[in-house]
Formats: sequence, structure tokens, C-alpha cells
Amino acid sequence: MAKKQKLLGLDIGTSQVRCVEVSVTGEEIAVTGFGYAAVEDQTKRKEAILSALNRGSIKTKRAVTAVSGRMVPERYVSMPRMPEEKLREAGMVEGDKYMPFGVDQAVIDCGMRAEEPVEEGAEEASEVAVRLAAVKRDIIEEQEQVLKGIPGLTEMESASLNSEGSV
Repeated sequence: MAKKQKLLGLDIGTSQVRCVEVSVTGEEIAVTGFGYAAVEDQTKRKEAILSALNRGSIKTKRAVTAVSGRMVPERYVSMPRMPEEKLREAGMVEGDKYMPFGVDQAVIDCGMRAEEPVEEGAEEASEVAVRLAAVKRDIIEEQEQVLKGIPGLTEMESASLNSEGSV
């Protein structure tokens, strides 16, 4: 029998907190809890999170969250085709050129956009479209502090995803 794992997805917005708990057994995924709460005041985000978790009867100790919206500027740039790990290094250099704040103040991530299929016999393009995304470190640190104050929450992961589920 496959082991059941639970995971909490947490969306901390400026006006509302939303959370969903999913259970994963083998290849089966089921929603086992959903909660939400209004954020009355930015200094009370922790209370809103606790209220949403309570409303959804969520007890999961592992959470995934992201920073999104206006706080995460994105830029698309053309870069020479290269292996993924080299692309990430180059993305840091390019990010410093294109982002409204320096790499020393930010966490920058990048990845190739989904490529169009190359027709048989045609050459691959020498350049690829790359999505750069950045967020100021203090925003991430502030969110981490709020989450560290949630009783029972023991594991956190941050993610930066696009509509294709990558980057």
C-alpha cells in the first residue's frame, strides 16, 4: 500500500489568505481541506493564516507558498542556448541588468520558456527566450517570519512558477 502524504498550499494575499490541503497516495491526489480568511491588517497576517487553517480543519505540517503579483517583476530576454545550470548563472548576471533592484537585494530565478517544436530537418534556434523573475529578499524574509510563527508548521518550501509549472 502506498504511503499517504499531505501537503498544504498557502496563498498569502494582501486582502485574503487561502489554503488547500491535498493528500497524495501513489498517483492519486485528493483535496482534503480548504480554508480562507480576510486579512484585516497587514500586521495580522499570522492570525488570518491561523483562521484559514482552522476553518479548513487543516493540520498538515508541510507547506508550499509563493510570492507573486506586483512584488515579482518578470522580464523576458533572449539568451544564447546553453545547459540549464549555465542558464541559471547567466540569469543572475542578466537579472542585474533588467530588474528594478540589484541581485544583492533580491532572489532571482530564471528558466526557458516552452519552446515551439522544431520541424524535421530545420535547425534549432541559437537563442532561447528566458523568463527572469525576482523578488526582494526582505519580502521573502518577512513572509518566512510570519510562517515561522504558525504553531505546528515545521516545513516550508518557496516556489516561483509560471503557467507551465516551471521556473
